[in-house]
Amino acid sequence: GRHDKALRLLAKGVELSERAPFYVSYHAWALARAGRVEQARAALAELEARATTEYVQQLHLAVVHSALGNMDRAFELLELGVRDHNGWIGCPRMPMFENFRTDPRYAAHLRRIGHPDAEWAAATSGEATAASRPAIDRKTLGPAQ
Repeated sequence: GRHDKALRLLAKGVELSERAPFYVSYHAWALARAGRVEQARAALAELEARATTEYVQQLHLAVVHSALGNMDRAFELLELGVRDHNGWIGCPRMPMFENFRTDPRYAAHLRRIGHPDAEWAAATSGEATAASRPAIDRKTLGPAQ
């Protein structure tokens, strides 16, 4: 039920934005997360084709690749996004970074760019032992108070 509502809202964003890459990518991310893999792949193919003729942030491609399980490619694109100063890279607690957070490479990436959430990401990736992990408040995706 929640997937359907989110997908409808994101599809509306795609429509209202006249298929802006930002909205297409997050709609594709949500499609993949909802198990609609072929639709997500089609949207990714659209974005990759458009990236040959217009600006599409590597980060937008990376989040779709991550949701499809293509983590090596997602990390390659994430690095290109850092190089090009893509803005959302600084928001690791956002839902679209969930697949990244399960991979220890993400915490290493955040450390390399000096992000203050690097240790939080390490704890959520399993890099830290269960006993040393801070409690996470799932409502805010921050440390429990």
